[in-house]
Amino acid sequence: MKKMMAERHYRDESTNGKQRSSSVIDGNFLGMVFGTALVVIVTVSVYAFYNLYIAILKKFPSQHDEL
Repeated sequence: MKKMMAERHYRDESTNGKQRSSSVIDGNFLGMVFGTALVVIVTVSVYAFYNLYIAILKKFPSQHDEL
């Protein structure tokens, strides 16, 4: 156990406190992907509700009898 702790301590000192990620996907990339997905979902939702609103206005037009 002491040997494992010493190896871990040595490894932490050799990287100067910075942990390197061996993966291509990091936090910034995931943030960009989720942000893009959120923008796409919001855009599609606004487009769908706008089309629904226009369809309801065409189905039930407001009638003005005063003219």
